[in-house]
Parts: sequence; C-alpha cells; structure tokens
Amino acid sequence: MPFPEKFLKLILRLNGALAVMAIGAVVMPHSWLVWWVDKAEPGLAVGFLVGYLARTLSMFFVLVGLFLLVFASDVHRYRRPITYTAVWVLGAIACFGLYCWPYLPELLQHRFFWFVVADASWSLLFSVAILVCQSRIKYGESISGPERRGAQTP
Repeated sequence: MPFPEKFLKLILRLNGALAVMAIGAVVMPHSWLVWWVDKAEPGLAVGFLVGYLARTLSMFFVLVGLFLLVFASDVHRYRRPITYTAVWVLGAIACFGLYCWPYLPELLQHRFFWFVVADASWSLLFSVAILVCQSRIKYGESISGPERRGAQTP
C-alpha cells in the first residue's frame, strides 16, 4: 500500500477516534457540564440552551467520527465522501473566520476563543492533509468484492 493511502487511513482513524470520544460529553452529568463550561467561559450560565447545544454538537462529533472510521476502512470506495468531508470542513472554517472577523478585538480576550482557533487550525491541517493524500493516490477502476482483495476469479 502506498504511503499516501496509509497516511490518509491513519489521519481518518485518528480524527475519527478523537471525535468518537465526544460521547463522554453527551452522557456526562449536568454538574460536570457546568464545571467544564465554567472553566472554558467563567460566568456563563448553563441553562437548557447551553446544555442542549453542547450535547447536540457532541452527538454530531460522534456521528462524524463514526463516518471517518468507516471511510478509513476503504479509502478507494469512499473517496468522494472523504473529499466532501474535507471540503465541508474547509468551508466551515472559512465561515467561522468570516463570522469572527468583525468581532476579533473582543474575541481575542476570551480564553475559549483560543481553544476554537486551535480546533479550527487542527481541522484546517486535517482537511488539507486529506486533499493532498487524495491527490497522490492512484484511483483506478472501481473494483469490489473478491477481485479487490486479490482473489482469482474463475
């Protein structure tokens, strides 16, 4: 297996496994959520809306993580969804940047903003790595079943 394909599988599995760990935020007790939110953004009230958004976003991370793990199982078969995922993430980062730009002086003072910047930077690196790896993988004819595994057909 060529290096770009191995590396693509590795980064899909790594990011998939990291995203699946968000299951903890989905099921953690409310008191833990209050504690974590207070550490991230002191003084923020953790009512229904914050709890709902934190848990729902975490559920989506788990779902995306599971998709990435499935995609890593066969990068040839899932090349289009992998590309769509990378492009989608790049688009989300661009939207985030455009949204934040007018508020940047104020946002720079919030600790949690820097966590979001780090997350967006990781996502940017992840997406670019996917697209670079895919540009270097030689995708041939779509073969499935025993022929793909190298078995002889009668």
